[in-house]
Order: sequence, then structure tokens, then C-alpha cells
Amino acid sequence: MNKEIHKINNYIRNNTKISNEDKSLFIAFILIGLKNNILLNNINEKDDIYPLLKIILNKYHIDDSMFSFLENNLDKTHLFNIFNMINNIY
Repeated sequence: MNKEIHKINNYIRNNTKISNEDKSLFIAFILIGLKNNILLNNINEKDDIYPLLKIILNKYHIDDSMFSFLENNLDKTHLFNIFNMINNIY
């Protein structure tokens, strides 16, 4: 599991614009979405994940602008890959 966590950390660092300060928050919201089945039951493709992440952020009154860069197509692919890596551990 430790190896998988390092893989996720490296992937986020190398492929996204998520800052070190926001990385744990970002992962936490993916985990919250998985726990509440918001993400798990609704992700079919990369275009689904960002709108669902926004729902989770808004539910907890978190400004979603910190992750707005995830709306572009390449970052959606990275977001989908990160989701799948976290989901495999979850």
C-alpha cells in the first residue's frame, strides 16, 4: 500500500498543477466522494469526474476554484487516472 501511495503522490506531482499544500485536500475529497459513493457510482469516463468533484467541494462549502484547472481535457485524464489509483487502494 505504501508503494501505491508513493505512486499516486509522484503522479500528482509530475502530471498536475495541484500544489503540495492542496494535494492532501484533493485526495481527501476523492476519498469522501468514494465513501459517500458519489464518485464510485457515477464515474464512467473522464468527463464525469470533475463535475462530481465540484459537487463534493460545494457540499462542504469549499471554494472549487483551486481545482478549476482540472476542467481542461488533459487534466481530466490525469484526474481520472488519479481517481482510479485511489479507488484501487480504497
